Amino acid sequence: LRASKAVRMEPVYRITVHHTAMMAEPMSESSAAAQMRRIQRAHLERGWADIGYHYVIDPNGRIWAARSLRYQGAHAGNHQLNRGNIGVSLMGNFSRQPVWPRQKQSLGDLLGMLSRRHRVKDHGICGHCKLKNTECPGHHLRRDLPAIVAGMDRARAPVGRTHLVVRGETLSQIARRYGITLGSLKAVNPNRGDQLEPGDRIA
Repeated sequence: LRASKAVRMEPVYRITVHHTAMMAEPMSESSAAAQMRRIQRAHLERGWADIGYHYVIDPNGRIWAARSLRYQGAHAGNHQLNRGNIGVSLMGNFSRQPVWPRQKQSLGDLLGMLSRRHRVKDHGICGHCKLKNTECPGHHLRRDLPAIVAGMDRARAPVGRTHLVVRGETLSQIARRYGITLGSLKAVNPNRGDQLEPGDRIA
């Protein structure tokens, strides 16, 4: 993170969905990590503080935490559009390829958790093309997004805004309890290991 270029995030009211516009197929975790580093280098070369998105989902459905939610993203087009706006991008070019099934599942899980946590209404979740004249996130993902948003279940996120950890609980157990993927839970709690302390609070 280039702290000198980072802008503090304002209260969240919108989540914008993107694609990376680079063809992608299911890949190993190490290959996905390498792709994340390439995205980061490309975005830093533009003079940005870090990766423009807050989260990236690879073709296997793994959710990668990118820019910290403490900071405004660089994904929607300008400062005004980025204010209070969480950026979620899926690896792939969905103008040319369909969205991978595991990506759809993870996107629904992540949107459900983020919208619950930040009280974002369904109409506050949109594709990038709703904010500016762009093909992003590609016609395949644009077609799928309404059903993904309609199908996400905010009730599966922890009740209230946090889950209070009891002795012996792990992130894996908490994810199973709420019927969500471990990856989506880790994505919104990026600094948590699987072993937790009693009294910890998980978003």
